[in-house]
Amino acid sequence: MKLKINSILLTLSITLYLLALYFPALGCNYFGADSARYTISTGFIILISGWLGIFVLNFAWLANVTYFITLFLIFKKRSKILFFASANLILGMSSLFLYFDKTQEVGLYLGFYLWIGSFILLIMDAVIKNDTLKHQNKNK
Repeated sequence: MKLKINSILLTLSITLYLLALYFPALGCNYFGADSARYTISTGFIILISGWLGIFVLNFAWLANVTYFITLFLIFKKRSKILFFASANLILGMSSLFLYFDKTQEVGLYLGFYLWIGSFILLIMDAVIKNDTLKHQNKNK
């Protein structure tokens, strides 16, 4: 039963992550030389360009890295799944600091919520998988 729940959670998590790449995720004001404009970016654009946020102390993009590390650990049935899944969710939620920063207008769109949803499902999967691994190691 646990294996079936794990499979469903993992499949849903990956599906939400892939959908998040397609949908609009983040809107920001960009101030150019002549005027300001509001731009909405899809999750894919943020995935390939978001690493630049590290230079302005926005570490939310690193949630993508921890997401793939967590997936790797899940498929290899390794320990520390729960640690990386938790780090994943915390890093992803740090995006909300942008939203509440009043110096710039930031809008969060469907892609963002799908992205966070994929992390929540992954951490649920990690909790179950971590429990299963503990029982397997105890029985050895």
